[in-house]
Amino acid sequence: MAAAPDSRAHADAPWRRVLRHLRRARHGLAQLALLPRYLYYHKLLFRITNTKFDISFCVFRESFVADQYGIRRFLRALRASEDIFFLDLGRNHGFVFYYAMYEIMKSGFDVSTVRYFGIDPSPLKFVYFNFHDALAKRGIDVRYHLINRAVVFNDERIVRLKYGEDNFGNFHVSGSNYDKWARRRPQRFEFVELAVETLPFAAVKTLVRENAGSGALIVKIDCKNRTEVMFAEILDILRDRAAPWLLSAERDGSAAGAGHDVAAYARPGAKVLTASNVAGPGPAG
Repeated sequence: MAAAPDSRAHADAPWRRVLRHLRRARHGLAQLALLPRYLYYHKLLFRITNTKFDISFCVFRESFVADQYGIRRFLRALRASEDIFFLDLGRNHGFVFYYAMYEIMKSGFDVSTVRYFGIDPSPLKFVYFNFHDALAKRGIDVRYHLINRAVVFNDERIVRLKYGEDNFGNFHVSGSNYDKWARRRPQRFEFVELAVETLPFAAVKTLVRENAGSGALIVKIDCKNRTEVMFAEILDILRDRAAPWLLSAERDGSAAGAGHDVAAYARPGAKVLTASNVAGPGPAG
C-alpha cells in the first residue's frame, strides 16, 4: 500500500513558500505606497510629533484610510447631534478620536459638546486635537477624560503589563490571548513589564449606562483583553437605545469561549466587529 502523502511537506512545498513571499512583498509595497500620505497628514497637516511610528502608521492605515471601525461612515450618516459621548477602550496615542474630530471639523458635523473618555494604562503621549481655532469658531466644546488604568475582568487592583517595540506598544494583560500569543514568540520582542492600576469592566459598563443619554454614542474597543466579550456585553446595553450609537471592537476570538455569538457583526475585510442603529456603519444591534 502506498504511503499517504505528508501533508506537512505539502504545506511547506517550495511553491507555497514563494507564494507567501510574494504576498508579503505585495503587502509591503501597499504599505509603502501609503507612507507619503501618512507623512503629509501627520507631519504637515496635523503637526503631530513624538509618537511611536509603528503604532502611528498602523492606526493611520487602518482607521484613517480604511475607517475600519466605521466611525467616519457613522458621522456622515448622522450629520448632527447636540452631544457626542466617545468611549475609547485602548486609546494609545488617541489617534482614532483625533481622526473622528478631524472628520467633524472637515465635514461641518453639527455638534456642540464632545465628551471623550480614553482608557489605557499606556505611557504613550496622548495627542489632543489641535485645530483650536476651528473648534472655537464652530462653538464645539471638547471635554477630555483620560483614565490611565488597565481594564480587567477580575478583582486585581494591580496588574503587570508588557510594553515594547515593533508594534508591541499596546499593553498585554497577563493571561489574555494576546499575552499567550506573545509568549509563544518571545524571541521576536523586546519589552519591559510595568505595574499599573486597574479598572473593572463592570465599571466600564456603568460608565456606558450613565452616559447613554439622548446624544450620539460611540464606543471603540481595542484594549487587547477579551475585546469580543466586551463588545457582546456592551451591545446588550445599547441594543434597545433609541438615540444613535456605534459600537466597534477588534476581534480576538474570546466570544466563543464565553458563550457569545458575534459572527453576524464581523465586518468583511477587517478584523473588527461593528454594530449600530444608524444605517451604514454595520449590522443593526
